[in-house]
Amino acid sequence: MRRCADYLSACKQHKAAALLFHQPPVEYQKEQQLRNPPSAKWFLACYVRDVYNRLDNLKAITTLKIDSTKKITKKLQGVEANTASWVTNIGNEKGEVLNSIVTTSESMPSLQV
Repeated sequence: MRRCADYLSACKQHKAAALLFHQPPVEYQKEQQLRNPPSAKWFLACYVRDVYNRLDNLKAITTLKIDSTKKITKKLQGVEANTASWVTNIGNEKGEVLNSIVTTSESMPSLQV
């Protein structure tokens, strides 16, 4: 309410100064009432709507593909040739390999780092 009083008193001072200097009369708009800011519920609803619209894209980004094969181990050369028996590749949605784990057996404990 203080802003309204400050605005109106500034208008009175300006109007008096304009009359003092023989300026044409000035009309002011009434101060517009400020609307209440949106509630937390509204922001949450907007966020949920945004995530829901991008859900397919978000799923694709976070999908990792795991593929295991023995074919790659046959191509190893050097001292380590014929020592590995299994390769597990972790890839993204574009088919790019992010990580490869070469193991000597197919058991779960051999995949632990």
